Amino acid sequence: MTDTTTWALLLTAATVGFLHTVMGPDHYVPFIAMSRSGRWSLRRTFWVTTGCGAAHVLSSVLLGAVGIVFRVALERLTGWEALRGDWAGWMLVGFGVAYMLWGLRVAARDRHAAHHHAAGEPDEPGLAGSGAPSAARRSAAMTGWTLFTIFVFGPCEPLIPLMMAVPSGDRWWAATGVAGVFGAATVGTMLLIVMAAARGLRFVRIPGLERFAHAGAGAAVAACGVAVKLGL
Repeated sequence: MTDTTTWALLLTAATVGFLHTVMGPDHYVPFIAMSRSGRWSLRRTFWVTTGCGAAHVLSSVLLGAVGIVFRVALERLTGWEALRGDWAGWMLVGFGVAYMLWGLRVAARDRHAAHHHAAGEPDEPGLAGSGAPSAARRSAAMTGWTLFTIFVFGPCEPLIPLMMAVPSGDRWWAATGVAGVFGAATVGTMLLIVMAAARGLRFVRIPGLERFAHAGAGAAVAACGVAVKLGL
């Protein structure tokens, strides 16, 4: 394979990785929403996004490698990717709806607690307590691992055709380069968007709506799942 062909493939991988990420809100909206509602630190936001992005890319890399080794037809591989995308869409919808319902419960509880404080009454058991910080940490960890699991299933649809387009004579090293450049462009773009939004939203406060932050985040994630299902 000539140097011109190599650079053309790498440039295409970088461009497609960037556009694939920017045009897919499911690559960044869940992390922005969860970071904002869960009040994640920028460090946690960075590592959760990085881990999920890497899992998102590597799962498709492994599938593409299987296709190269066993000479699986591209049509079959893309069919498997479409099936994985279907699962990931449903998982985003399910997680988003569940988180939204939990967020509405939290909002109702907070409203009830605020009413008792305004009336000068003591808190009811379970409305507040010393266990709240540890509960918040457990919730953040569970949310991070749930997103990680969903992104393992989420396919990088354009990656496998790019890997399979490499001429057979230079397939392994060239396919590795294409996958690496595509992955770096994808994860890098995810981080750029998520970190910029997470930092900016730290200064946004809307009185009266803060208690609905979890419910709003769940609705945003569910909407991303619906967009995936609709092929948007």
